[in-house]
Amino acid sequence: MVIAASALAAVRHLEAHPELVALLHQNTRYFREQLIALGFQPIPGETPIVPVILGETAKAIVVKVPDTDVTEAEIIAYAKERLATFKCPTSVDWADVLPRNPSGKVLKKDLREPYWEGRSRNVN
Repeated sequence: MVIAASALAAVRHLEAHPELVALLHQNTRYFREQLIALGFQPIPGETPIVPVILGETAKAIVVKVPDTDVTEAEIIAYAKERLATFKCPTSVDWADVLPRNPSGKVLKKDLREPYWEGRSRNVN
């Protein structure tokens, strides 16, 4: 087996062995079909990378500024204009204050705590 040392070498190797490209596409289709059969929804495409979202999404925790009227939909739309899709919140919770340490840094662990209450693991 030949191991490519650079992107250019990898491209040359694949150009010299088109059967490997065909096999890669075949494996990708099979992998997508298996994911769909398991109930996942892979993002459509013909690349060998099969992105799948496995249940965890970003959540915005927002402290409202007094005398402002912003909605959950507006916050999500704002994020979609400025962030990568996987970073965009799919829901918004409201808080009076964000937990902070004495130097002012937001305590993300404390923000996550209520969402993981009663679970044995802190992941889905």
